[in-house]
Amino acid sequence: MTTAKIGIPAGLTLQNALLKDLIDKKQISYYEIFDNYLVLYWEHFDANETKTINLDLKVEFAGEYTGKASNVYLYYMPESKFWNEGIKARIEP
Repeated sequence: MTTAKIGIPAGLTLQNALLKDLIDKKQISYYEIFDNYLVLYWEHFDANETKTINLDLKVEFAGEYTGKASNVYLYYMPESKFWNEGIKARIEP
């Protein structure tokens, strides 16, 4: 199982209906939300496969925010994480 942990910038919230739709369309297997992270799980990945997930985030507060660093790894190998810097968002009123 492959796991992607995506830091969501403050000032933005996830849309649960969209996430449930991703499961229904079999684009992801499961998801969790905690500590401003969206954690996505896939049961299967083909060799050299790329997944593209589009997220619609709801604006809650104006400002400039940077989410926590994101990473991806195999579920049973968390010591082999691939890291990306946090997502930056600038929200104007």
